[in-house]
Amino acid sequence: MTEAARSPFQPVDDAVRRTAHALLGEACHAALACIDPDTGAPAASRVLVATDICGDPVLLVSQLAHHTAALLRDGRASLLIGDVAAGDPLSQPRMTLDGGVEHIPHFHEAFAQVRRRFLVRHPTARVYAGFADFVWLRLHVRKASLFAGFARAYRLDRDDICHTTLPELIDREDEILARLNQRFTDGISRVLALSNDGATQAWQIMTLDADGFEATTVDVQGLRNIRRIAFPSRVQTEADIMDALDRMTHATD
Repeated sequence: MTEAARSPFQPVDDAVRRTAHALLGEACHAALACIDPDTGAPAASRVLVATDICGDPVLLVSQLAHHTAALLRDGRASLLIGDVAAGDPLSQPRMTLDGGVEHIPHFHEAFAQVRRRFLVRHPTARVYAGFADFVWLRLHVRKASLFAGFARAYRLDRDDICHTTLPELIDREDEILARLNQRFTDGISRVLALSNDGATQAWQIMTLDADGFEATTVDVQGLRNIRRIAFPSRVQTEADIMDALDRMTHATD
């Protein structure tokens, strides 16, 4: 038997990449694994998570936390994402991301977009985001392992997980989002209703990238929901985004 025949991992295609993007795009928290700087032993914690425009995970953590000290001394880390619903937790989709952590200080060129994208996902973090002991970190993803269901295990590299940078979004994401939400709110809500058991809440686009967007709403119980929707094909400009959303929303008319 060949090595390929023995491998438990399946080939990666666009559907698998969309699953990975959805898991990461909808994640609000993660299990963090790092290395204890004093002993060299593994250490684990739970952190809030968002993503930058390329899809790399972003963390806001206190320097009083042991895991922050560990990451600032040895940036090697893993994040495990995937919510657990009712049923067997080992049967539900999840993904482990491996990479290296970098500090994003206030003068870093990525600071503004990293901060905005994290706080729009975690509004209550505004209370402490400016505290002196809190720092922004970004995990530069190198590879990942994805479990999407029985006999559906995959190994992914960075190109499978992350998105092409859209220069227009780096400095103008707020401006572009305002235009999109003004123009497409009703249509986006119809798109989400088709993929969300017919729920008809009003959705707003929250974050964008070259492969899709995250939208958010508050349900009838007052709980905030986030859903990832993929574009029909990768976009490169704001005009491409407008065209993609036009096609997606008109399909629900």
